[in-house]
Amino acid sequence: PGDKCARCEGHCSNDDECEDGLICHDKGYKGSPIPGCEGTDWSWTEWCIEPPGPDDDIPFVLPVRQCTTQDKCPRCAGHCENDDECEGDLVCTSKSGPGVSIPGCSGPQDDSRTEWCVNPPDRNIFDVNRS
Repeated sequence: PGDKCARCEGHCSNDDECEDGLICHDKGYKGSPIPGCEGTDWSWTEWCIEPPGPDDDIPFVLPVRQCTTQDKCPRCAGHCENDDECEGDLVCTSKSGPGVSIPGCSGPQDDSRTEWCVNPPDRNIFDVNRS
C-alpha cells in the first residue's frame, strides 16, 4: 500500500498512482503499444510511462468517436471534419484513402477513412534566395 508504479509498471488507474514525472497510459485496446516500453501486452493493464514529447509518436486514441467544436479531439484521435474540431493548434488530417500512414500516431494500420487530429505540418519554410 502506498507504493507507486515505476516506468513500465502497472496497473494504474490515474497519474497519482505513478512515480513522480510519470503518467498513467490509458490503452485503447488489447495489444496496443506502450510508449517507451518493450514487448506487447494483450491485457487491459494500464501502465505508467514517461509523458510523450510533442513530436513523439503516440498510439491512436480508440475507439474512434466524432469530434465536435464543443468536444474537441486530442492528438491521434478522430474522426474530425475540420481543424476547429481538434484541440489547440492540432489539425485534422485529410486522407486520400484507407491505409495512409498518420504522422505522429502509432498502432495498427489504419484502413478506415477516419480523419485524425495531428500536429500541424512544419510551416517554417524559409526562402534562402530572399534578401
